[in-house]
Amino acid sequence: MDEPLALTSRHLIMSIRRLAHAATIRRLNVRKASGSRPLAQSEALFAQKAFSFFDLNSDGKIEMHEVEEAYLHKRAGSEMVKLLYETEALGNKGVTWELLETFDLNHAWRTGALETTGSPPVVTQTHFKAWAAKALETHYKRGDSMEGAQDMME
Repeated sequence: MDEPLALTSRHLIMSIRRLAHAATIRRLNVRKASGSRPLAQSEALFAQKAFSFFDLNSDGKIEMHEVEEAYLHKRAGSEMVKLLYETEALGNKGVTWELLETFDLNHAWRTGALETTGSPPVVTQTHFKAWAAKALETHYKRGDSMEGAQDMME
């Protein structure tokens, strides 16, 4: 009778450790997001417009079903690129496959690159802005993949 109890206790301790580890990672992600540089005007405008695009019911938060609907019915990938161009947040770089992946909100949500809160999980404007800032920073640091392309064609 003691053996099943010991096994249950061991599982409980392992679960508590996993939860504590996940909470620590979340806190570190929040610190990283809050410690990021302030967004430039074009970047802030992109984040605001993109958030509004995904917030289909205009309740100030994005739920997973809104993201899925935006990708299924509103061509969200194309819209993100369009918003990047309109707000001039792209800088002087073109659109690449890496850019499309970096700004894929559905992928970011499913992989944990986008912080959520609550149950069911939702994305707040603050979380979205932090994700957008990180995605933009990743894009700016990435080398221009089109550089030297004409040399290959000669």
